[in-house]
Amino acid sequence: MYYLNDKMKSLLVLEKDSPKFKIYNSNTGKLNIEIKAHKSPILCAEYIPDLGMIATSSNDLTIHFWDNQNYAFKNNLSVPEI
Repeated sequence: MYYLNDKMKSLLVLEKDSPKFKIYNSNTGKLNIEIKAHKSPILCAEYIPDLGMIATSSNDLTIHFWDNQNYAFKNNLSVPEI
């Protein structure tokens, strides 16, 4: 689980062996959105405030970047190892 920031008031949640991430409202606990982010399970996520993006990494050898406002896919980066 990752707390994104005070402005967004959101929790990003990863589930074991899941290619999806979920965004919950940290005040109400309501599920805002669920995103199928990768082909394989997500290993970790990080909020990058200077870019206004969320990065997720997976054992599918990619790092994906997501807009932190609407969670739209922005870009991916292929990496040589997990």
